[in-house]
Parts: sequence; structure tokens; C-alpha cells
Amino acid sequence: MKRMFWALGVGTLGLFLAVAGFPQRQACAALEDTTPPTGTIVVNGNRSTVNSTHVTLTLAWSDGTGSGVTRMRFSDDGAHWTRWEPLAATAAHVLPAGDGHKTVRVQFLDRANNYSAVFSDYVLLDMTPPVGTIVINNGASTTSSLAVTLGLTWSDGAGSGVRRMRFSNNGAYWTAWMPPVAARAHTLPGAAEYNTVRVQFLDGAGNYSAVYKDFIRLLPRTVPNVVGLAQAAAESAVRGAGLAVGAVTRAYSETVASGSVISQNPAAGASASPGSAVALVISLGSSVTVPDVRGLTQVAAGAALTGASLITGTVTQQCSNTVANGLVISQSPSAPGPAPLGTAVDLVISTGLCSVTVPDVVGLSQSAAEAALLAAELSVGSVTTECSNSVASGNVISQNPTAPGPALFGSAVDLVVSTGLCSVVVPDVVGLAQSAAEAAVLAAELSVGSVTTECSNSVASGNVI
Repeated sequence: MKRMFWALGVGTLGLFLAVAGFPQRQACAALEDTTPPTGTIVVNGNRSTVNSTHVTLTLAWSDGTGSGVTRMRFSDDGAHWTRWEPLAATAAHVLPAGDGHKTVRVQFLDRANNYSAVFSDYVLLDMTPPVGTIVINNGASTTSSLAVTLGLTWSDGAGSGVRRMRFSNNGAYWTAWMPPVAARAHTLPGAAEYNTVRVQFLDGAGNYSAVYKDFIRLLPRTVPNVVGLAQAAAESAVRGAGLAVGAVTRAYSETVASGSVISQNPAAGASASPGSAVALVISLGSSVTVPDVRGLTQVAAGAALTGASLITGTVTQQCSNTVANGLVISQSPSAPGPAPLGTAVDLVISTGLCSVTVPDVVGLSQSAAEAALLAAELSVGSVTTECSNSVASGNVISQNPTAPGPALFGSAVDLVVSTGLCSVVVPDVVGLAQSAAEAAVLAAELSVGSVTTECSNSVASGNVI
């Protein structure tokens, strides 16, 4: 009896048939794939720490020229695996509960049923916020200065470690995050008797600590007496007493030297919160009354200033239509205000009338011309008349000075006004030939009127009767 058997080659898809008594023959060609696929896994973009069990896996795989990767599966411990699932470049994954290092594994499978090696990545799961403490001035209950030192401690257990800290005086407004230090200088707000400073810590996984705080009582400061001191010395004394220099104003004083303090607020001996402001009034020295020197000559004005214990400052000049040449138009500072002894008073001296531009009034009626001159701050001078064969009666023939030249403010402009056409002498053309008569009429600036004819026993034909 003939025997038959089937043989399935390892890693092949081909089927071989062997029959006793017949030569062996391959039924069909097959692709042999015995190489396992490769791949990678990255947890949460390769972050070293996370504060949530929900992470994202980034996956890559390759089967070279093999049969191709078709499935993947995952494990958190290497013993228990998920079901095989379709390939995806990213996958959501839930880490096991509890802080600590978590390793996620992946394995790939190709069409030839080759299993890849196990690829893995790990991340530190840290869901526990850090803890810490803050102590002001080594635990002192009071301070007389706004400047204090904060003592700080922190711990994150086996977590990702504390990376930043920030501070607040009121719990609403915080400083920027900064690297943790064990001691830090801090300035109290000083608005209240008791001042609280808050701190918060942040670990590498992004967990915020609770807010920790400590408080200290600010002792009131005694305001020093700075009246009579020079400004620089007074400000130094105020700051040395743990207070701030407030508004600084200036005033004249007959008793306090220039540059020294006339008064202060709060007054000396008063109690004030550390850092509160002390306002100062600084002396400008003795004052004198500035005399009014407007309208005086420069020499007389200088004498008046000297007599008032002042000096002549900068002297400039400008034209004026109201102040005569050589007299003072204005002064600075003005009178009769106060000024420190020896202050320089600047003067502006008149150079006389200002220049204006003469308008062109030729051809205008007399009334319009006069109005234009007055509008240009000039006056109407003498008005004469004459006949004109080119300018209508009542209109201006000429002016002096002419336009558009300059003239002093208020100066007079003379006008010549037309009385109309001028008279001429009528020539005697009787007895002249018509053409000669017409020429004589035109030469006399007349025109030829109507020409009629009639007989004459005494005047030759063609001549004027």
C-alpha cells in the first residue's frame, strides 16, 4: 500500500506533497520570512516624569523586506499582556496606580507569525505634591525692618524633586517661579502690623504643593527729627530709621537756609509703620519781591533789579507795536511774585514797530482800498485825485508806498484816485480833406462821429464844411 504525508516548512506559506513511488515536486513557490520585526516605544514624548496615569505611547516598527508587521500588544509587567491589536503610531495607555518608575513594553507580530523582541520605555509617575515650610527671621515674633530673611525647607519624597518655588504677601499676587533656595531675602509690604509671607513649591512632574505661610509683627518706628538738616542728610536719617522719603516740596523761608528742611510730616517723635513715607519741605532761602520793570529802559530796569537784590539775566530783543524802541516789553520771572535772593531776571527789549506787508490796492474803489490798508495795520495817508483814461472814476490809480513792499506798523499809504476821463482840445478840421480831418481827430484822442455830406458853394468837394 502506498504511503502519503504532508510536510509544512517552518516560516513558509508553501505546501509540499510527497507521494511514494513518484518524484517529489514543489506545488507552488513561497516567500520565506524568518526574521522578526523591530520597533521602538516612547512614553509621553520622552518626558522623564508625569503626574497622571494617562499617558500617550509613540510607536514605530519595521519588518525590512519581510512579510510586514500586522499587530502589536502591550504589557506593564512583562507577564500580563493586552490582546493583539492593529498597528497605530500613537496609543493611549493607562499606567498602574501608585507613584514610582513605570515601564511599558510593546511587542510586534508580522504576517509570518514572527514575534519581535520586547521593546520598552519607562517614566517616573509622581502624583504626590511636594511639602515644605517657611520661617521668617528664624522664627522671630517681631521685627523693626521691612527687610527679612525667609528660611525654607521642602521635600518630594521619592517623587520627581522640587524644582521651583514662588512667594506672595497677600495670596493673590505671586512672584515669578524661581529655583529653590534654603534662605532668601524678602521685603515685607509694611501696610499692616502683622505681615504674612506665603510660599508654594512645584515639583518636576508639575505637582503644586499646598500654600505654606508664616507671619511676623512689625514694630512701629519713631520718626526722626530732620528739621534744619540739609536735604541729603535729612533723607539719609529718614531711611536710617527704617522709613521712606515721601513727597519733597520747596518753599521760601526767612529763617531756614536754602537747601535745608523747613518742616516734615509726620512730625519728629511720631510712631510710624516701617517703610512709611516722611514728607519734607525744603527751603529755597530768603525771597525778595520781583519789581515790575516793563516799560523802562534797559538801564533803568537793570538798576531796579539790582536795588531789589536781583540781577539782570538774558536780554533778548523783538519788535513791538505797543512798546517804544529801547523799552522793556516783558520779564521773567514776572512781577510782583517772590524769587530767591540773587535770582536772574530775563528781559525782552523792544526794537520798535514791527514791519507789515503793504497790500496792492490799485484798481480798487477808494473805500475798498482804505479798508484793505486798515486790515493790514496801516493807515490811509493823503488822498489826491486826477483824471485817468484807463482807471474808472472813484478807483485807485496808484499808491505810495507800492505793494508788496514792507512798511512799519501803522505807517500811512498815500492814494491817487481817478476822477474819470481826462479833457482834450478839439482840433479845427474845417476845410481839411475828410481823411486829414479824421486823422487830426484821432491824434487828439477823440473819435470820429457820424459823417454826412451836403453841397457847398465855398468848400471844395471832399473837404470838411
